[in-house]
Amino acid sequence: MKSKFVVWVAPVALAGAFALPAAAQDQSSGSQASGSTQTQATAPKKNPNATPGINKRQRNQQHRIRQGVKSGQLTKGETRHLEKEQGKIEADKLQAKSNGKVAPAERAKLHKEQNKASRDIYRTKHNDRTAKPKSQEPPQQPPAQEQPPQQ
Repeated sequence: MKSKFVVWVAPVALAGAFALPAAAQDQSSGSQASGSTQTQATAPKKNPNATPGINKRQRNQQHRIRQGVKSGQLTKGETRHLEKEQGKIEADKLQAKSNGKVAPAERAKLHKEQNKASRDIYRTKHNDRTAKPKSQEPPQQPPAQEQPPQQ
């Protein structure tokens, strides 16, 4: 009888000895977790007026336009047209933000405008029109010839 008791009680006692410190940690971390949950609940919510994806695409498209100007793929007129299109997107974005929340329909409109602008940038850069190359050096002047004084 005694051996059955030891065989049954010993493992339970050992399991309890290991479980108590773990339970104590769970309770103390539980209070910390609830504290962090409370701070998460009071953390600011996602700004409904934020447009990080739209901003990133605008920066990317501006970079593509600058690269096209630098490489000579875009003429002055083409650049002017693409910049005007980017300005309209920016104005529409500011208009959408003006009421404090960018509605899903407004976001969809901005995405559609950006898709069109992206296509326009690609097509304009690849349309076989190039800007006149700007020479980095001043134009070469023919050497001046010395003329003998006339009498």
